[in-house]
Amino acid sequence: QRTDRSTFEMAQWMFLRVEANISSSTPKAVIILSLHGAILSAVILQGDRIVREAPVSVRNLVGVLVVGLFLAAVGALWFAFNSVAPRIAKDTGTKSLLFFGSIARMAKTEFVKLFSGTDRAKFSLDLIEEVHALSGLADSKHRMFVQAFRIVLYLEIPLMAVIALLVALG
Repeated sequence: QRTDRSTFEMAQWMFLRVEANISSSTPKAVIILSLHGAILSAVILQGDRIVREAPVSVRNLVGVLVVGLFLAAVGALWFAFNSVAPRIAKDTGTKSLLFFGSIARMAKTEFVKLFSGTDRAKFSLDLIEEVHALSGLADSKHRMFVQAFRIVLYLEIPLMAVIALLVALG
């Protein structure tokens, strides 16, 4: 098993890359969260008016579509919140010198002793294990955001377009 400088540098690069991926999900989710504040407000406050203004022949359909838009927006909101919800990676070591939770649970003297006594090989292994644990967390958060985005793209936008057309054509 290789534990030279290149292994440490590779692990360090991967750790920073995964950490950046997790951090970069927040601004994207904020956009989706903001959009859904507007969509939900419009549906809740104006949904009844939108249905009333639709032609009588399509009023029930517009009502169903408005309810569908509301449910899709709630679903996307749930996935977006889950993509930014604070979580701890499942496989984070209990004595990791890289994870703030395990460091915080150690007495200061224990942490200083462990950190000072850890050689490059042990630290590299800890770093590599943390890369794996954080990758699982990043993957989970990414999948949640992708689901929120798919709901917006494949459900909400088409529903809003169909509702607008039905109301406008009446």
